[in-house]
Amino acid sequence: MATNSTLQERFAAAPLAHDIKNGVANLRETASDIADAVGAEAKARATVIGRQARRTAETTYKTAHEAVRARPGVAIGVAAGVGLVVGLLLSRRG
Repeated sequence: MATNSTLQERFAAAPLAHDIKNGVANLRETASDIADAVGAEAKARATVIGRQARRTAETTYKTAHEAVRARPGVAIGVAAGVGLVVGLLLSRRG
């Protein structure tokens, strides 16, 4: 049989356990809200960076295309030179 002091300790601990349980639930909710906000921010930043990268790639493509159209002989020479260097580097490997 439990003594009066043991029963009093159990009843005194019940509100504390309830407070801890509520605190943990609040902490979970807060952590979830923070994770959602961080995820939304990351998605927004990735979208902006993706758009910037696309614009940069399009601009670079247009510039290269115009340069090749303006001087096709130079473009062929540069391509041949790059091909020669890559071929020499690869032939030394094996």
